[in-house]
Amino acid sequence: MIKRLVPVMAGAVLLVIFGIPLVLRRIINIGNATGLLLGSILLLYGIFMPGIHKKISGIWKKTPGKIFLSIMVFLVVSVVVLAAAETVCLVKATKKKPGENATLIVLGCKVYGEKASRTLRERLDAAYDYLVENEDADCVLSGGQGKDEDISEALCMYRYLEDKGIDTSRLYLEDTSTTTRENLANSLEVIEEKGLNTEIAIATSEFHEYRAGEIAKELGLKYGAVPGHTAWWLLPTYYMRELYGILYQWCGLGEDAVPKKTSSEMTETGRTETQKTETEIVETGISETETSQTVKETINQEKPKLFYASDLTKEIKEKITGVSYPDSDENMEISYGDLSLVHVQYYDFNGSVQEGELVCNKKIAQDLVEIFEELYKEKYPVDKIRLVDEYGGDDEASMADDNSSCFNYRVVAGTKHLSNHAYGLAVDINPLYNPYITTRNGKTITSPAGSEAYADRSADFPHKIDENDLCYRLFTEHGFSWGGAWKHSKDYQHFEKEFP
Repeated sequence: MIKRLVPVMAGAVLLVIFGIPLVLRRIINIGNATGLLLGSILLLYGIFMPGIHKKISGIWKKTPGKIFLSIMVFLVVSVVVLAAAETVCLVKATKKKPGENATLIVLGCKVYGEKASRTLRERLDAAYDYLVENEDADCVLSGGQGKDEDISEALCMYRYLEDKGIDTSRLYLEDTSTTTRENLANSLEVIEEKGLNTEIAIATSEFHEYRAGEIAKELGLKYGAVPGHTAWWLLPTYYMRELYGILYQWCGLGEDAVPKKTSSEMTETGRTETQKTETEIVETGISETETSQTVKETINQEKPKLFYASDLTKEIKEKITGVSYPDSDENMEISYGDLSLVHVQYYDFNGSVQEGELVCNKKIAQDLVEIFEELYKEKYPVDKIRLVDEYGGDDEASMADDNSSCFNYRVVAGTKHLSNHAYGLAVDINPLYNPYITTRNGKTITSPAGSEAYADRSADFPHKIDENDLCYRLFTEHGFSWGGAWKHSKDYQHFEKEFP
């Protein structure tokens, strides 16, 4: 009876341990599926032990049966030894201490809407502790945006650490990656581009440190581990799943396996591709510069773009029609086909990274892509970038909310003439702090309401656009004129571009 009780109890324990994530969080993956299967096998074995032993004895009496059972025992022992070896690797990886003030790379994980998952919070808490202890360390937050995520994992991590008090000047976003290999390779690009310390620390879950470390090693990085501590009731499930991940990696399988051909792969002569002799380069007719450029172009094509212009989608047309774009295009001086939707990222006044959209004329679409990308790189603060349609097409309401916008089929205030905004050729930036000022009937009028405090341009205050401002410089370099230079009125928020 005791012999039967042991496997029954062991099976029940496994079913509970691996069943908790399924019941509490509806988590089902290869990890807890394996655990539940093992638990069920042990439970059934204990219950039906006499019959199973009798069946095995019958099989053992025949030579083919002995061979079959011997193979099965060998396989089981091999799996146990393999799991033990992997476990040793997992544990040792978490003990690899990073250097002081190494650049921290935080590997992304699931985001629910805009909220970090429990696992991602565990990684970020470990990252926070490291950044507090190493005050001069920079941090790369790496993770793209999944189909069911409202924001990128990198942006979610940025907001989390910002809320915990980490100086955002230490944080760099890498928001295109979808695998661990991409996380590390793309983060390395950021590190090299920004001139950060090339010795890294990897912040990820403790069970994931080994695989991440092996990839870092392949990339030639000196690294250490900053492991996040997984909740006890989730750890068995993810530990079991990670055993499969390590096996896939060892076998050259899975999304994080070493590509068949990489820039660091050794050739038949024992040299890397980047170590070709000048003779070989001449013989192929391709220079190192051309090869490097080709690789960079390929990488850029594969990465999702953060700043780009696209044609108006059906959804955008429906959104703007009857709002910023008239219900009928009869007698319209611009058509949907003349317009583009520009996608950008920007730093808001709190230093948080946000995403925005601008409808503009196709003639200036690429200008805006380049301008806003440069503003983003320099962390130039923009309060909001939303379509004016979110304000019912009310330009005054949009400006009063300090919203930066472009297209709106409307006339110039106080006239019957179409504004350059109606052609999608004018952009307003931080309008509350950079008002429109004119004189009518001897009375000075400042727009929008609430911007009167910023009408005195000799005063010094944040977000003021003048001729020393980066925003002014970028727009004028791209051929835009500035409303702040007008003679009869002043529109300090306004940049427009004229075409013959």
